[in-house]
Amino acid sequence: MEFRNLFPTTILGENLSNISSLKNQEYYNFLNNPKTIYTLDEDNKDSGYTIIQNLLNIPLFSDLKTQIFKYARLYLDKLGHKYEDIQIINSWGTRTVNGQKSQQHNHSNSYISGVYYLSNGSDILFFNPQMKKWIFTPEIEFKKDNPLTHESYYITPTSSLLLLFPSYLYHQIEKHKGPDRFSIAFNIIPKGEFGSPTGKLYL
Repeated sequence: MEFRNLFPTTILGENLSNISSLKNQEYYNFLNNPKTIYTLDEDNKDSGYTIIQNLLNIPLFSDLKTQIFKYARLYLDKLGHKYEDIQIINSWGTRTVNGQKSQQHNHSNSYISGVYYLSNGSDILFFNPQMKKWIFTPEIEFKKDNPLTHESYYITPTSSLLLLFPSYLYHQIEKHKGPDRFSIAFNIIPKGEFGSPTGKLYL
């Protein structure tokens, strides 16, 4: 008997060791600067995201932007996607304070989404998109050593970790404990011609 695990959802994780600790500290200082303005969450006035929505276009972040492009292309190549080029359509900083969490969400109008962590912090929880595809709602017995039974999956962020994932994938930040957590999030779409002849987009 053979079971084949078909059509998985692939997440890329890479520690960007070639981004120096000094550069990471400069990123951290930028996001932690009182002059950096955040759109604050209703539930917690200290958490939120930067009003700057093109953060990676700022020269300070050019090294990080280069690395994101490198790994985004490797990610798409691994998946076998054909594309002319890619572009970052928006990017922003996030600040999560002690006791704060996010709601379950995905990223609309996007192709690949990602986050780069400047500090350790609360888990990011990804939800299995296959679970909601069943016409009936089966009771599933969870087994830790069987990924087919997992409804969700935790990744614990560490400083310098880059994550890339399909924008359709639902996720949330679990309740944060400890000092403020800073990260940089972004969305990517194709650039140029994309798709088959009868469904081609020009972006």
